[in-house]
Amino acid sequence: MTKPIFDQGWQIATHANGDRTIEQTINTYAKLLANSSDPKARRLRIEHFTINTPEQVKLAVKLGVIPGFTIGHVDYWGEAFHDKIVGPERADRIDPSASFKKEGGRFAYHSDSPVSNVGPLNYISEGAGRLWQKEPRKVLGPNERVSVDDAIRAVTMNAAYEMFSDDKLGSLEVGKQADLVILSANPRKTQVEQIRNIQVKETWIDGKKQSW
Repeated sequence: MTKPIFDQGWQIATHANGDRTIEQTINTYAKLLANSSDPKARRLRIEHFTINTPEQVKLAVKLGVIPGFTIGHVDYWGEAFHDKIVGPERADRIDPSASFKKEGGRFAYHSDSPVSNVGPLNYISEGAGRLWQKEPRKVLGPNERVSVDDAIRAVTMNAAYEMFSDDKLGSLEVGKQADLVILSANPRKTQVEQIRNIQVKETWIDGKKQSW
């Protein structure tokens, strides 16, 4: 089913949440990329790569596969995943950001709206803190926390890269669109759990201040 699309040069993004569907998707991608001289150039994607294994992370990185993590799962349903749905071992590996970073891969964050609230600052809090919302709040998979800078990249540079838009979006560089926000506080100097509460004071798109 995917080969005709792949052979025409299309980027493929496959929705895969469970470890079995992720396995099927990665194996399919591996077959498609078997004769590729530069597999990472195809930027194949998996949305959302939720439940996974270490071996799947390693193969995904080797193939240049980019996961779009619904990082809000950690916040909204972390306790339920951990205690009731899949158990601690598998729940701790939900959205394995640090594992991708360690293996040298890229990852992006999104909301899968309306599954969880849209808000890049939320994603940064969730990726760097991994606190679930139910009291008493606990960290889901502490080994999968990433730095604030890595979480920022997941909603800027990496998000642009996975959409083949990094030539014009994702970072402030000469020749790119001047898309930026002015924040009420510096995320790097804010407690991780409070980053989501930072206010956006100004929004600029293509060098123009927006009035909404």
